[in-house]
Amino acid sequence: MDSASDYLEITLERVLSIWWSFAWRCAVFAALTGAVLGFMGGFVVGLAGHPELGGAVGALLGWLAGIPVSIAVLGVVLRKRYSGFSIKLIRSTN
Repeated sequence: MDSASDYLEITLERVLSIWWSFAWRCAVFAALTGAVLGFMGGFVVGLAGHPELGGAVGALLGWLAGIPVSIAVLGVVLRKRYSGFSIKLIRSTN
């Protein structure tokens, strides 16, 4: 088991480093996934004869895709090695 001296303080610099890692990855991957799903959704409803629904369907699919994308990105961010620290989950004694 790690000793208490191995633990680092939660500082603003460390929090911002983790947040930025999460934020830019979410933005990039959500935009890419949303664009692909939005195009596909708009294309399908256009072929179905309802091109006026393309924007709404694309937006809905993009929004729904944001949930699994953010979960996947969070996993990547939690496993990442940062400058001078990494994130580890520890079992609670409660």
